[in-house]
Amino acid sequence: LPAPQSAAFNDNPTASFDAFLAETLRTLHDEKLVFMLDEFETLQEKINNGPLNLDVLHYLRSQMQHREGLNFLLVGTPNIRNVTEPSWSVFFNIALQHSLNKLKPDEADALITEPVKKSLVYDMLALERMHQLSGDLPYFIHVLSEILINYSNLHHRSYITVNDINNVLDTVLEEQSSSIQWIWDQPKSSLERFLLALLAQNQSTEDQIFTLSDIYREFDTQGLPYEQDKVTAAFKNLVRADIVEEQQNGMHYRIPIGLFREWLRKSKSPQRVIREEFTGRDFL
Repeated sequence: LPAPQSAAFNDNPTASFDAFLAETLRTLHDEKLVFMLDEFETLQEKINNGPLNLDVLHYLRSQMQHREGLNFLLVGTPNIRNVTEPSWSVFFNIALQHSLNKLKPDEADALITEPVKKSLVYDMLALERMHQLSGDLPYFIHVLSEILINYSNLHHRSYITVNDINNVLDTVLEEQSSSIQWIWDQPKSSLERFLLALLAQNQSTEDQIFTLSDIYREFDTQGLPYEQDKVTAAFKNLVRADIVEEQQNGMHYRIPIGLFREWLRKSKSPQRVIREEFTGRDFL
């Protein structure tokens, strides 16, 4: 199948893409074609700010509904569920939705240990530390494992301990700074970011569970007004975004991704967040 000519797309992009799709599907005969689109929610930003307009959503909808042999895989953040534009409703109505959440503990164990079982062994405390830091999310398991494999090869080690994981932690945080910064950028209010900074502070255990009473005391310590309705609403936003876990029917909260907690401790103390974001008007 020859590559399409870019000049044709410049002149008439939808007609050229239609022709390319039709020729591709004819070439595939009875096979299916998957159209994959990552960061789907950024289309709305490009529509709001240019260079796109709502026609792109109408075009995609038409392809989904009428193009035989073409399947769509659309990937976006949890915030995509908050888009309220009417033009988006069809994507949620006709698509099968699947949330990529954390793995079950045994699944996470398998992802950590099975690929290296012939050359690398984790002791039980190291395995527990991997669960804590990754939050059992496949992406963070992968990046931690890759750096640990490189570390083990460099130091000729075949047995991983907690000390080994702690030795590479700064490297992980540095290499993943953009990914972790992306998590930090998801909350839209100063209050939500301040709550994240509070949740990352040292408590009695690594699980870092905070009650609303703990949060109230932290507000009092920082000299900030505490309005429980607004704090609870902010926590609900963070829970919907899968950044915070809620326990005991909204009485307990924690950040499940240990790498994010570590980054917050180093980069976003409550005092720093207050300095950077508190205006006296829109914090609460």
